[in-house]
Amino acid sequence: MKRHHVTFNRQGTIMAFSYDQQTIVLLDTETKQQTKHKHPRKICYLLYAPDDNFVIGDTDGNTTVVNANFEPIRQCQTNPVHDIAISQHHIAIADSTTTLKVFDKNNNKNTIQSHGEFQCVAYNPQGSILAAGNLVHMVYLYNTTDYTIVDKLPQQQYATSIVFSAQEPLLVIGDVCGTTSLYNTKTKEMIHRFEQREQINRVVFYKPNIVGIATQINYIHGSVYVKSGHIIFYDIQERKKVEDHAYKHWVTELVCSSKGHVAYTDDKNNVFIYN
Repeated sequence: MKRHHVTFNRQGTIMAFSYDQQTIVLLDTETKQQTKHKHPRKICYLLYAPDDNFVIGDTDGNTTVVNANFEPIRQCQTNPVHDIAISQHHIAIADSTTTLKVFDKNNNKNTIQSHGEFQCVAYNPQGSILAAGNLVHMVYLYNTTDYTIVDKLPQQQYATSIVFSAQEPLLVIGDVCGTTSLYNTKTKEMIHRFEQREQINRVVFYKPNIVGIATQINYIHGSVYVKSGHIIFYDIQERKKVEDHAYKHWVTELVCSSKGHVAYTDDKNNVFIYN
């Protein structure tokens, strides 16, 4: 499946998404003007850094950081990229191996070994904790001073997406079978679980108390193979679903901006944005 990726800059004024696998489109969210930039390799991940530099992961295992003019600043070499997390001081890359790669600003690399392939990573707002989920149904929390394990969070299924709240210590984990779990990383307690029974492709925060999830499901109805997806918003304080949008295709990516925009992609190579 060709999978587009989408991201907003910190101010929410620019949305970037991949197009035809080797083109990055920058969309001004106010004027709707677009600019395009070519990338030499097939893109599999896009992310804006906190300093508004741009991070590009490709299928050859290169993670490239570029500036506003798309001039390369640094490059991290791994294997084909699954997920990327970035803090003020580090880049963590989950790739197609059982080793998590962490690079500092000088491109020095730390490696973290696991029994299963890492699928998703996220830093907390302070950059002091890295959460990483792997295929053996475990989410690890690492201290970023020396990358020792500070907690282990066993999962019913393997995690596909992780996000920290800006208001710590809340951690949200989505898994392959449709469970969205809320953890308190300070008390090390599971607070609540939302059950959707559809594969979760992305969990995000829309507002401090609102979590959005993007899902996919496929099933046989009679003799027809059906693919569908949802974007669902949960109020984590009230512990209830507040919005549920159904689509005729998988929702493969979901991202929210600081200005209230919501962007998502589907498995038919479409990219959407709404306010």
